[in-house]
Amino acid sequence: MTVLSLGQESAEQGTALFLHGFPGAIGDRNIDLANAVSQEAKIRCFLPHYQGLGESSGRFSFSQSVGDVMAFSEDFFVKNQAQDIIVVGHSWGGFLALNLLSRFPETFKRLILLSPLLEIPNEDQISRLVPLLFSKNRGTFVAQTEEALVSDFQLARESYSPLKLLSESVQEKITIIQASHDDEIPADSNRLLVRTRLPRARYFEVDQDHRFQKNRAAIKSLLIQETRRST
Repeated sequence: MTVLSLGQESAEQGTALFLHGFPGAIGDRNIDLANAVSQEAKIRCFLPHYQGLGESSGRFSFSQSVGDVMAFSEDFFVKNQAQDIIVVGHSWGGFLALNLLSRFPETFKRLILLSPLLEIPNEDQISRLVPLLFSKNRGTFVAQTEEALVSDFQLARESYSPLKLLSESVQEKITIIQASHDDEIPADSNRLLVRTRLPRARYFEVDQDHRFQKNRAAIKSLLIQETRRST
């Protein structure tokens, strides 16, 4: 897994991880957001690219990407005696970020999620989603058939269920910025999940689509503001 870094090693205000979504095309890896946070908030930023996506070689697996980010983060946190980490997760990266928070809650200062996947869909929903994903990204996956991709999703869901593990005190570290015009992860779905499963999280909606490409400067400003929140 390739990991990019931005900012000085001696950054004044700590460290942030930026976890991108799937499929992580060039415009969707949020390098510009990480660069803005690094420069304006004086935070050193790291951007893991999951195997098979971005600048990492190989093929992509949903379940493997969770394990890879977990392993990288555990090693990174131990080596750097990390505290007060900020994690920014977009879409699939939001699901990865929630898993990190459930595993290392004491390490985090803030978790900022942009239209996140809060939980993996049920089997019926997966079965409807997979044909579209497979047809659009066939050469990207470790899975070579739709059936294998369904199994990959199911393994990720069975192995990682972060919402079950987050106490109310940990939820207070979470900010969710939901795009109101999101066709991939609808605001209605996340609004309901937050109300029922993450009641202590900070949640608001912005006039954006799933990629957050509209008025990018405003999103950068909002993200910098949220990284500076203490509670």
